[in-house]
Amino acid sequence: MSLFRYSGEMNAMTINIGESVEGRYEPNCRTQMRIALMDFEHYMATAIGCHQVMTFEDITGSMEELCKLLNVKVLKSYK
Repeated sequence: MSLFRYSGEMNAMTINIGESVEGRYEPNCRTQMRIALMDFEHYMATAIGCHQVMTFEDITGSMEELCKLLNVKVLKSYK
């Protein structure tokens, strides 16, 4: 899966890759998903916002092309 965060202030988008994994159910949380990230350190180092867009397939190439067209800086790491 792909994870994206955008900062208009920085004109930058973080791009991360991971996979959905099983986790415990928490009844007080309405949005529940556990993700094993390929590069957790990069994810934490490039935290530019609270809201994320997640897709259940790898669309990182398409998002990089979009960022290039829109002149948005891409912050990525794929280990």
